[in-house]
Amino acid sequence: MERHTKWLSELPFSAESLAEARRNALSQFDYIEENLATHKLAYAAWNQVFRHGETDIAIRRGIQSAQLSELQTYRDLHLVQSERVLLCIIGSLDADTLKDTMEKQLGVIHLTEKVLPHPTVPSEIAKDHNATWDINATHYMETYAVPHSKDEDYPALYIASALLSLAFVQDTQLKELTGGAFCNLDLITPEGTYLQINASLKPGADIERVKQRIKQLIGQLKQPKNNAQVAMAAPFFSMQFSAPLDVKMVMQQQPVGVSETMVLGNIGLQWGMREYQHGDILPQLASAFADVSAADVADVVNQYLTEDARMTLVLTPRAPE
Repeated sequence: MERHTKWLSELPFSAESLAEARRNALSQFDYIEENLATHKLAYAAWNQVFRHGETDIAIRRGIQSAQLSELQTYRDLHLVQSERVLLCIIGSLDADTLKDTMEKQLGVIHLTEKVLPHPTVPSEIAKDHNATWDINATHYMETYAVPHSKDEDYPALYIASALLSLAFVQDTQLKELTGGAFCNLDLITPEGTYLQINASLKPGADIERVKQRIKQLIGQLKQPKNNAQVAMAAPFFSMQFSAPLDVKMVMQQQPVGVSETMVLGNIGLQWGMREYQHGDILPQLASAFADVSAADVADVVNQYLTEDARMTLVLTPRAPE
């Protein structure tokens, strides 16, 4: 608790800690490029293109040029804000003892006013973009504006995204063309929520074939008869949003070499993320998931995942200087 308090209490960064963090971050890029694991980097690139109008994205260069004062200022402004901090604690401590300790340790933390970074380009920016980045891999993203979790359509959209991810993983055509493709509703900005499709391309892959295959797989969900998996997915997600995973059940399936601490930490992390994103509406979401039908999924795919609504981003390696 003391360590968390220090981290959240405007603890000054140092030249040494920045140098270590920069070295650790840059050391990952060879692995990322070799394994086409560029999906998380694509989130940052999407933000720079669609919210800030950039056409040449500095990922490596951004890390290399990061200044201590800039990082410190950004941390102070945006990391610890009112209503944007959630502490997830998992363990066997007595609740009263834990609460007393938390009040003593965390009570010193200063929460800044909730202020989210604004985009620097108008919202009517073009829907289809090409950009370069300093990563030696080509990446493709599709995004569709969708309602947030308080909307009645969200559970069906969530299941649609899960079914698309499963289809991408199982599809032999996409496997030949991509290093990995998935779909989720986790692309959230101050302006809105997006269903995003995220795919890294193998060297020489035809991006038009990737686009067409994704379009075909989306099209399949537009017919209720193709959505038989919803009958299993709906109760599964209802259970996931009802309560944290059962510790005893997870421990029985504990992988070799994974410690009990890591298993418990992952349970807490998964539930904590749901609490952070959805908060008090989790019970309503759990109930709503149970009622989603194959027709509901088809309806939201037809309504939100349309040609007119689609935004695309193609990221290609920057030409060497």
